[in-house]
Amino acid sequence: MKTHYSAFYQNRLIAQGSLETVVEAVKQHNPLIEPLLLETESCQRKELDWRGEAIDVLNRLNLSKTTQRGRPKLGVEPKEVTLLPRHWEWLARQSGGASVTLRKLVEAAIKQAPPEQQMKERQERLYRFLSLTAGDFPAFEEVIRALYRNNRQEFEQNMCDWPEDIRTFALNKFDELGVSNDH
Repeated sequence: MKTHYSAFYQNRLIAQGSLETVVEAVKQHNPLIEPLLLETESCQRKELDWRGEAIDVLNRLNLSKTTQRGRPKLGVEPKEVTLLPRHWEWLARQSGGASVTLRKLVEAAIKQAPPEQQMKERQERLYRFLSLTAGDFPAFEEVIRALYRNNRQEFEQNMCDWPEDIRTFALNKFDELGVSNDH
């Protein structure tokens, strides 16, 4: 599954899609800008060197991927894990080895997270987006309070003077929280 990205510039959503699609669309929109680029699901900021043509930007990404250790197509990051000897012994007996087994265990834990934890993680993603794009907008604090109270009506009402693309993206993310609109 390819990661989906969103590019914002001057409070407007100017491109969405794969990284390649977004880079090309941004360069077509205006080759001189450096937009705020987010991984759409997590709202994590992605830093790129936007100098040059789209092919230059993409080539720099490909070069940086091939110089890293691990499995770059999967985005694997090597980090230290501290376990007891019996844990390492158990991992060594698993098919695929320690790394594959740990990834499977983490994925299973993510899928089985309690609803409260899933809600908190979605709220944190939306908070991250709002902080990056709207931190100096009017009623920002009220919007954040409504977010953590799961009050969509108040959330939307306090964003009424915000730029349309920021508001639309935020409301779509709020709807992903899966809360009822009873508030």
